[in-house]
Amino acid sequence: MADLIPEGPQSEPYRTFARVQSLEAHADDAAAAAVARAYLDRIGPSHPAWDTARALFGEVMVQALIMGTVPLADNLAAAEEALRKPGDAYLHPSGATIRFESEDDEPLLMVLHGNAAKAVRAAKRLVDIEKRSSRAGHADALCTFALCVCAVGDIGAAREALVAAEGVLPGRPRIAATRARVESSPAATMHLEDR
Repeated sequence: MADLIPEGPQSEPYRTFARVQSLEAHADDAAAAAVARAYLDRIGPSHPAWDTARALFGEVMVQALIMGTVPLADNLAAAEEALRKPGDAYLHPSGATIRFESEDDEPLLMVLHGNAAKAVRAAKRLVDIEKRSSRAGHADALCTFALCVCAVGDIGAAREALVAAEGVLPGRPRIAATRARVESSPAATMHLEDR
């Protein structure tokens, strides 16, 4: 898809976003994050696509972190910074800059911060929103929900969410990668040992 978009400075953001989303859909999270990071490094903050590219990088980096395809060191801070919006900070009367948490819209970032119960609620809202959007978005939201409920130890609910995702968009690589991550989780391993 990206290769069908004509080359040029005006179309480069679309080509890059298509490549990142394709890599992400194929569950190649480390590569998606690398392409998004390289694009950010090329364009700089004055570029009109900066905010969108920054958010995309943050989202794919969080996905890569939760899937274990990139190390936490430095990457978590980079993802958090990328996901901060201009309104995420304000100047306190004392002169200090107060930053809001960047995790509030990102269920998987909540999991990385140890707020799994909050992540489950946010992921459930995301599933409801994406259900009215695209099939790919709905299936991916179900994968996110599966990872969040897995983080609270509910392997049954994680497996059900993945079955539902497969029903929405059969054969999507993201679903298979999420299933592998859930089944290799400590909660799933302990669940098998209990049988």
